[in-house]
Amino acid sequence: DNEILRYYSNIVGKFGVPVQGILKKLSSTPLKIIASTHGPIYKTILNIEKMLSLYTRLSNFDAEQGVVISFASMYGNTEVMAEVIARELCENGVKNIRIYDVSKTHASYIIRDVFKYSGLILGSPTYNMSVHPAMASLVEKLEAAGLKNRFYGAFGTYTWAGKAANKLYDFGLKLHLNNVYPEVEERAALKAEKFEECLALARAMAEKINVSI
Repeated sequence: DNEILRYYSNIVGKFGVPVQGILKKLSSTPLKIIASTHGPIYKTILNIEKMLSLYTRLSNFDAEQGVVISFASMYGNTEVMAEVIARELCENGVKNIRIYDVSKTHASYIIRDVFKYSGLILGSPTYNMSVHPAMASLVEKLEAAGLKNRFYGAFGTYTWAGKAANKLYDFGLKLHLNNVYPEVEERAALKAEKFEECLALARAMAEKINVSI
């Protein structure tokens, strides 16, 4: 299922409306086999119904309860914020939490889980007055995929001037995601005030996630 989801989210992605149109046409047709040009052949009613249900959910951008936290970090400060947020999500009842360092995990796996779960939180240090290049690449791919219907949050760090967290927050607005809390941005290492804001971001996300079950 994970590989099917990875294929759909990275290749089909934003073409949900055409997929829904095809599924509607097929709704009155008894299917005995699914033999796509990519992937396995499905011959049993159970597997066929499972695939149709999966594609219906994905094409509508519906999701399971859970949160993906994806971050870039140059000196470890942004990573610390990601860990604080993840821990607080867990403390507030979110069971499915996936944390990815964009510099270490291929974007296709991150996008797969972004399509799977209902919450997304992105974090980045400021790099050349923008977001880290690896995060910028992920953001570009998510935009190309037409991501929607997600609860969203943003955080980041900086040394001279802060820009990354604000740009990530604006990304959520651009895609009309449900931004659950203002962006959290810290100068250098995480300190008490921003620590509390990280907790508040996590709680706001957990509340949305838990209510949406």
